[in-house]
Amino acid sequence: MVDIQEDGVFKVRRGNAFTFTSYVQQPTEADPDVYEAYDLTNCTMKFTVKKDPSNTNANARIGPLSATISDVASGVGVFTFSETDTDFNPGDYWYDVLVENSVTGFKFTSTMGKFILLPSVTRS
Repeated sequence: MVDIQEDGVFKVRRGNAFTFTSYVQQPTEADPDVYEAYDLTNCTMKFTVKKDPSNTNANARIGPLSATISDVASGVGVFTFSETDTDFNPGDYWYDVLVENSVTGFKFTSTMGKFILLPSVTRS
């Protein structure tokens, strides 16, 4: 079970596999209130989950997990989570998606929010 709410909150059941498609956008030059796809040429995307956002990546509960860039020009990346990725103590965590251009070195957080890991009753 995965529920991604409009406010960016993930609710994931412990030990569940799922995929998440991320759409990276940027404001247009003509109108900063209008968004367009971000071109992901030469970019990587990484998804990380931590209990405390100030922790180092060595303390991450998930990741940094790399995305498969499925549509470079449209800014689309797909993250695939296994059962073991989500097999840790239920609770409230924080996540972000970092985009990095390997040629220019430019990096930015495309999205971030709460990652709630829910308990599962049946476990193997």
